[in-house]
Amino acid sequence: MTPAPAPSPPRWRTISIVAASVLGVVAVVVVACLVLVRTTYFQHAVVRYAAARLSRQIDVRGALELDLLSANPTLTATDVTLSNPAWMPPGVFARIGKLTLVFDSPWPGRMKNIQRLEMISADLHLVRDAEGRANWQRSPPGAPEKGPGRLLRSLYMPDAHVVLDDARRHLRFDGTVTAGDVRAAASPPPLRIEGSGQLNGRAATFAIDGEPLAVASHDKPYAFTFVERSGEAQLRGHGQLLQPFDPGMLDAQFVANGVSMSELYFLAGMHFPNSAPFTLTGKAERRDRRSAFKDLAAHFGRSDLRGTVALEIVDGRSRVNANLASNLLRLSDLGRHEADGSALPATSSASRVLPDSKVPLNGLRNRDAVIRYRADVVESRALSVSAFSAQATIDQGVLTATGISGRLRESHVTGSVKIDVTGEVPRTTLDLTMADLSLAQFARKENVRPPFEGMLQARLAVSGRGDSIHDLAASASGTLALSMSRGAMRASLAEMTAATLRGLGLTLTRSDSETPVRCAVATFRARDGVLSAERIVIETDPIVITGSGDVHLGTEALDLTLRGEPRQPRLLRLRTPVNLAGSLKHPSVRMGKPTGAPVAAGAGAVSSGTAAVSPDAAAVAPGATPTPAAACEPVLAARVPNDGPAK
Repeated sequence: MTPAPAPSPPRWRTISIVAASVLGVVAVVVVACLVLVRTTYFQHAVVRYAAARLSRQIDVRGALELDLLSANPTLTATDVTLSNPAWMPPGVFARIGKLTLVFDSPWPGRMKNIQRLEMISADLHLVRDAEGRANWQRSPPGAPEKGPGRLLRSLYMPDAHVVLDDARRHLRFDGTVTAGDVRAAASPPPLRIEGSGQLNGRAATFAIDGEPLAVASHDKPYAFTFVERSGEAQLRGHGQLLQPFDPGMLDAQFVANGVSMSELYFLAGMHFPNSAPFTLTGKAERRDRRSAFKDLAAHFGRSDLRGTVALEIVDGRSRVNANLASNLLRLSDLGRHEADGSALPATSSASRVLPDSKVPLNGLRNRDAVIRYRADVVESRALSVSAFSAQATIDQGVLTATGISGRLRESHVTGSVKIDVTGEVPRTTLDLTMADLSLAQFARKENVRPPFEGMLQARLAVSGRGDSIHDLAASASGTLALSMSRGAMRASLAEMTAATLRGLGLTLTRSDSETPVRCAVATFRARDGVLSAERIVIETDPIVITGSGDVHLGTEALDLTLRGEPRQPRLLRLRTPVNLAGSLKHPSVRMGKPTGAPVAAGAGAVSSGTAAVSPDAAAVAPGATPTPAAACEPVLAARVPNDGPAK
C-alpha cells in the first residue's frame, strides 16, 4: 500500500496563492489596457499628455488612432493643429492634414526613437524673435536639456507650405518645401530637403542633402551639403551639425558668388553694398548665440577683402567684432555694375565728382559692433590713399570711426566720422585734416604745369544728412579751410585776374611760366549744401588776388570770382574779374564783365606797403586747423575759423 503524500508546508501554499493572485491582477490589467487603448478617452489622454510635455496646445479635429499593441506603436491623426509654445506669443505653429508617427518598440533600457514621421498637407509657420526664441524649440530658452532627445529615422513631408519669420537672422521665406528620404538604390536612403519661394522678397531655391537619418547618432556629427540660389547669386557649401538635429551647433565651409554683394541679403539676410561681380569664401562656426566667420576672402572687381567676423546675440541685439583688411580697395568696384563687371552706362549722375551710390546703413540700427579695417591702398577716381586704417564702433545705431589715417602721396590724412541712423534719415558728422598735400600731382596732362603747385593744408568739418556722399554734401553745413605754402601758380592766371596786358599775352602764347605764391588762404562756410567763400586771398610777387562766390554741392556747380590787384603800376588794365564756372568735374574759366573804365598806369595798384610778405607759411600739425603765415594775416585780418561743423 502506497503511503499518502505529506501535506505541503504552509509557506509554499502561501506563495502559490500570491502568485496566482498577481497573475490574475496582471491579466485583468492587460484586458483593461486592451479595452482602454481602443477607447477615445484614452487616445485623447495621450494627446493631452503630449501637449503638456511640449508646452503647447494640440487640437485633433479629425480621426485619431493609437495602436500600442504592434511591434512599433503608431499614432495616426487627421486635421491636426499645433499652437506656439508657451514661451512665444500666441499663434499657430502647424496645421497638418494627416499626421503619422511610428515609434520604436518599447523595450526596457532602449532609447525611444521615432522610426518614421509623415506629414501630409502640412502648413508650417516658423517664427524666431531677435532674442533667439523660436516656436520650433522643444524646451524654453535657458531651460536645462532633458536628455539628448529622440532621433528621427525616416521622414516624409511632400509639398508643405512653409512661412519663416526669422528676426535673428533677418530672413523671411514664403514657399513650398519637400523633405524626406530619397528613393534611390542606396540603402539606407539619404535625406533631401528642397524648397522654392520668396526669400527676403526675391525668388529663391535651395536644396540640402544629408546623411541617411537611419544612421544618425548622438555620438557623432551629422554631415550635410547645401546650395541656395536667388537671381544671379549662389551660396553653396558643406558642413556638419555637431548635435543632430540642432542647427544652433554647426560647422560649415561656404562659397558665395554673384553679380553684386548686395544680393547676399536675399540669401543670408546680411546687408552688403552694391559691388562688381564677387566671390566670397569662408568658414562658419555657430554655437547657439555665438557665430564666427573665419578665413573670409572676398574678391569683387579688382578689390579684395579678408579677415574674421564674430557675432553674438545679447539682449536681442547682434554684437559684431570684425577685423578686416584689403590689399586694394577700389571705390569704383562698389556701386552698381553690369553682370559682366563693366560699369553701368552713363546716367545723369555720371558727370558728378561726388558719388551717389547708396551706402547700406539700415543694418546699423539693430546691431552693436567693433570693426577694425586697414588697406594697403584705397583708390578712388582721382586719388589713391595708401596705408589706410580706421577703427569704428557701432552703439545703439550710432557709428563712430576714430583714428582714421592714411597717406595721400606725401600728404597725411587724419580724422573721424560719426554716422547716426537712429532717425528717419542718417546724419553724418565728418572732421578731416590733410597735411602737406602736393598740388602738382593733380596735373591733367603730362609735361604741362598745373595751375597751382605747392603744399596744401586743409581741414573739413561738416555735418549733413543722407545715405550717400552726394546726399551728405548736398545738405552739408560746417567749414572748409585751406592754406598753401611754398607754392607757385601759373603766371598767366595770376595776371588775368588783374586783366593786364601781360596776362593777355601770356594766355595767347600759352605760356606755362610760374610766379611764386607767398601764401594762400581760403575759408568757406557751408550751409545746406552751399559752400560760400568767406575769404580767399592769394599773395604772389606781382599780384594780390582776392575771391568770393559759392560752390553748390548738390548740383556741383561753380560760381566763384577772382579779382587781382597788381603791386606795381601797370600801363593799362581793365577791372575785369575772372569767373570760375561750370562744375567740379568740368570747370571753366572766363572773363567777367568790366566793373568800370580802364585803369591808367598806377591807378588802383596795391600800395607797396600793403603787406610785407614772407615766403614762409605756417605748418599745420595733424588735427589742427590750417592758419595763414604771419605775413598773410595783415591781408586777411582774421585767422582761419576753427569752430568745427555747424550744429
